[in-house]
Amino acid sequence: MGALNRKWRADGLPEFRTRIGIHTGVAIAGVLGSNDRLSYTALGDVVNVASRIEGINKQLGTHTLISEVTFAGLKGRLQTRRIDERVALRGRQTRMVLYELLMP
Repeated sequence: MGALNRKWRADGLPEFRTRIGIHTGVAIAGVLGSNDRLSYTALGDVVNVASRIEGINKQLGTHTLISEVTFAGLKGRLQTRRIDERVALRGRQTRMVLYELLMP
């Protein structure tokens, strides 16, 4: 995205900005619907938590956030920065520790 955004800036076009939230767990994913209208979707609490984490990016000014569960699974393979405060996610009673995934 960095290279593409640099090209677009040089061409006078707006940058493409996206936010990503990643959480690890069990989900159900597949194609649902009828013959007239099929849709690929994912269901489960893990999907909802990832969506909530993605939404926190705007508040924190970050682009990619991961949960503590995902961070543990990385085992230091990617560079991260721990968010200093436990973050409250909408619809959750407990606060979560989040990490920003840093781009090289």
